[in-house]
Amino acid sequence: MKLFATTFVIVVLIASCQKEADVDRLGEVDFSRPAAIGGRMMAGYHNGALYPQGQQKAIPQLLFDQIEQYGAGTLETPVMTKEEGIGINPKSWTSTFQSRSKLKMSKDCEGEESLGPVKSLYQSTTFSDLEHHSSNINEQYQCAPFATLDRMLDPSFGVSYANGNPYPFYHRMAKDPGNSTMMGELMNYDPTFIVSWFGMEEVLTYAQTGGTDNTLMDPVVFEERLDSVLSIMAQDGTKGVLLNIPDVKQLPYFQLVAYNGADLDQSQAEGLNSLYSSSNAGHIKFKEGKNAFICDDPEAPQDIRQLKNGELLTLTVPLDSMKCELYGLLGSYFKDQYYLSLEEVSQIDEAILTYNNILEKLAAQYDFALFDAHTYFQTIEDGVVWNGADYTFEFVSGGFVSLDGIYPNQKGNVLLTNEIIRSINSYYGTQIPNVNCLDCDGVLFP
Repeated sequence: MKLFATTFVIVVLIASCQKEADVDRLGEVDFSRPAAIGGRMMAGYHNGALYPQGQQKAIPQLLFDQIEQYGAGTLETPVMTKEEGIGINPKSWTSTFQSRSKLKMSKDCEGEESLGPVKSLYQSTTFSDLEHHSSNINEQYQCAPFATLDRMLDPSFGVSYANGNPYPFYHRMAKDPGNSTMMGELMNYDPTFIVSWFGMEEVLTYAQTGGTDNTLMDPVVFEERLDSVLSIMAQDGTKGVLLNIPDVKQLPYFQLVAYNGADLDQSQAEGLNSLYSSSNAGHIKFKEGKNAFICDDPEAPQDIRQLKNGELLTLTVPLDSMKCELYGLLGSYFKDQYYLSLEEVSQIDEAILTYNNILEKLAAQYDFALFDAHTYFQTIEDGVVWNGADYTFEFVSGGFVSLDGIYPNQKGNVLLTNEIIRSINSYYGTQIPNVNCLDCDGVLFP
């Protein structure tokens, strides 16, 4: 009797597992030909560079690796070979390319040693990983760093760095460099399900460069081009999920250095006031305690003014020079590339709002699911718990953002991927389980 009971329990357990495995998790959605398109956030670019492990744990790869377990097709990422990665240096005046950042001990201008992000600056601009390789051609995967909507439609985005393209990541995998386009290749693949992130690269590039590197696309133009793209994508009943645009200003890249981070004692404040008053710049005033740094502004008296509450310094500011040479207080002031003015902040906010309204409208029009990344990033700012750990935007210790202060690390990508899955399940009625990536890295300590 005891043997019978034990056998019965085993049979029930097997039947239960079999029943779970037999669940039709994909329903009527055809995932047989998965595809992805987007910029840095989709490509797995983090720690300031594109490198193999980051690509293998990028959002599209995590998403479709999970769905593949339940009968979907395979997504293959054209992975780079250089373990240290290749990234575009946001401080272009020091080098064109850089390695990925790692946490290491380093000394500042006063000889003080501390733990922080350290990267290598590449003096060479020639890398085999940025050369065109036929083995990298994969039309289903169209995720290239710095791919704005315009660039996705532009054949010149596929030319090499040597031929004048400052962002040569698509060149390495373009089917016909200089002639093919990311969107053209994607449509030639004839996907059945696409994950797409449009508009993010436009907003992020503008913000990251202090509003100096490009201009934000007019919302009317953005809607026209996105409508054209989605109408092509949705042909033949293709399904997919769009991501909207979060408030990038929440990221550590724009929050780590406060506009009023100059902490002065009374004597220092009086000395600076005397200097500026004698230089006919009496509108620059300091007091004991926290003070706003000084920035270049051609519309201000003497072409300088103090930063205002709500203006944001970027992480490209010369921290050593600020500490040891009074950069931002005396002699040298923050150039436009180092800060977002109130007007530029307003332009970013307006672009995010209007782009997101367009994304929501067109997602509904073309029957795509929509992941509200904007709302989710607000949740991250407040803090979320996953697998017993807390995640916030806190730099290094927050666990979500990589060492460049912008892009999610691998665990951050898992959190985003699971929210995308939630959106797909809600919209299409699928039952795809969450990703639980045990080998995904957060911030690695030495």
